[in-house]
Amino acid sequence: MIYKDSNFNNVFWKFSLEFYDRPKVASRLISLQDDLGVNVNLVLCCFWSADRGFSVLTQQVISDLNAIVEDWNLLVVKPLRSVRLGIKHLQSDKYKKIREKIRSKTKDLELSAEQFEQMIIYDYLNTNTGSSALSVQDKMEIAKSNLFSYLGFLKLNTRADSEMLDELLGSFRKFLQNSIQ
Repeated sequence: MIYKDSNFNNVFWKFSLEFYDRPKVASRLISLQDDLGVNVNLVLCCFWSADRGFSVLTQQVISDLNAIVEDWNLLVVKPLRSVRLGIKHLQSDKYKKIREKIRSKTKDLELSAEQFEQMIIYDYLNTNTGSSALSVQDKMEIAKSNLFSYLGFLKLNTRADSEMLDELLGSFRKFLQNSIQ
């Protein structure tokens, strides 16, 4: 597979920024990440692929996606997140302004690493053609199937907070309804 620099700022990234910015979405995704260890980019992929009208992601596709981003996530994204959070939790006021500048730069680097990870996902799925003719309900069913397939792949489907998942799906429904108008 050939990765293109021009895919760095792709439609998956733009979707993610817009969806992540919706009320409660960021906090729910971070809770899934912190509590269950999910990869937020793969959860976002579950929604984005439904929004694009792709067919339901198979277990094989989910496994492939996980495999192609696993090393990057483990060796780059998570350590950057750990550094950022470590700086955030330091209690001393000494050198606070300098630490905040370093933390801000680390956050920017972490975000770029997340964006790169999304480019890898986008490049993998970009061979699919979706259907914009799908109804909101069809896209909701695809998103729900994708989300539960991903959680099942991680063997987390029984540990995930159903209320939190329902809220994420509800936010996605509103997102779809707003994009139609």
